[in-house]
Amino acid sequence: MKSLAKILGLILGVMIIFIIHLLVINLFPYPFNHINTVFLCLFWLVIFSGQTKILWLALPLAFLLELFSPVPFGVITSALILSLAIIGWFLFNIFTNRSLHIIFLSAFLGLLLYRVLFVLILYILNLFKGGYNLLLPEILFNIFLEIILTAGVLTFFYFLTALFMRRLNPAYIRLGKR
Repeated sequence: MKSLAKILGLILGVMIIFIIHLLVINLFPYPFNHINTVFLCLFWLVIFSGQTKILWLALPLAFLLELFSPVPFGVITSALILSLAIIGWFLFNIFTNRSLHIIFLSAFLGLLLYRVLFVLILYILNLFKGGYNLLLPEILFNIFLEIILTAGVLTFFYFLTALFMRRLNPAYIRLGKR
C-alpha cells in the first residue's frame, strides 16, 4: 500500500510540475515566461533531497515536454537528464557549500549546460536532416534570459526554504559538524 501511495504521489508531483510549467509559459508576461520551471523544480529537489534519485522524475516530465515541443523527440530529454546528472554531481562533489552564491552558480551552470546541450543536439540534427533555421543571436538572448531568471528564482526559493528549514541552512550544517 505504501508503494502505491508513493507512485500516486510521484504521478501527482509530475503533473503539478508540468501544469505549473505550462501556466508559467502561457500566462506570464514576456521576460518572465522564460522561467524554466521544470528545471527549477527538479534542481531544487536535487538540492533539497541530497540525492540524484530525483533524476527519475525527469523522465516523465521530459516525456511530457517532448509531446508539446516542435523539436525532434529525445532532444529535450537527453539534454535535461544529462545536465541534471552533471550539475548534480558537481553539486555533491565540488560545490559542497550550500550558500546562496553556490546555488546561483550551480543553477546558472546547470541551465547553461542544458541549453548548450540542447542547441548542440539540434545543430547536429540540423546537419543530418536539415529544415531547422537556427537564429543564433535570438537563441542566445533567450537562453540568457532563461538562465538569469531561472537561476534568480531558484536562489530566491532556496533562500526562503533555508530560512525555515534547518536542514538547508549552512549555519546549522557548520554547527553540527564541530
